[in-house]
Amino acid sequence: TSWHRVYSDGWIVQGGYQLTGQVSFLKKFNNTDYTVLATYGEDVGSEASLAVKNKTQTSCTIYETISGVADYCGWVAYGYTGG
Repeated sequence: TSWHRVYSDGWIVQGGYQLTGQVSFLKKFNNTDYTVLATYGEDVGSEASLAVKNKTQTSCTIYETISGVADYCGWVAYGYTGG
């Protein structure tokens, strides 16, 4: 599932819940200067950690830094929209 909200000044907040891996945004960002926050959807232990890489205007990749195993995560991204 995913969602988004665009404000009148072009600021956008979008998010979702899915397996770690490639995230495709509903709305394109102006550039790659946006922020992504991600958290696990279930308890996976204290040593687990998520990170973001391969940011483009339309997608990014969320991955598990220790094991690389796919797991569900919630994510939110915010910045300015490109349309």
